[in-house]
Amino acid sequence: MIFIIKPCKTYQKILVLILPFALLFLCYLICAFAFKYISLPPCYIHHFTGLYCPGCGATRAVYALVHGDILLSLRQNAFLAVGIVIVLILYIQFVLCAF
Repeated sequence: MIFIIKPCKTYQKILVLILPFALLFLCYLICAFAFKYISLPPCYIHHFTGLYCPGCGATRAVYALVHGDILLSLRQNAFLAVGIVIVLILYIQFVLCAF
């Protein structure tokens, strides 16, 4: 299979430069305001069965990751780390294509 790289347009190059800063600002807002003033609703599956659902693990993993505890985040839901790596690879591919 042959991959053909098309030349990128100007708006794609601007997006490549702005996207990391926008994501960092969004993470700052989440850390500063959302987790400080908003509590998470209880999980009904865990309440009734005593078992954690995949949604509970993802929520706890994101909460631990926002608070800087990477190992706890990996223990709660390892798929989150795989997803972050995949997104980073796709972003690097987009940057290489843009420039």
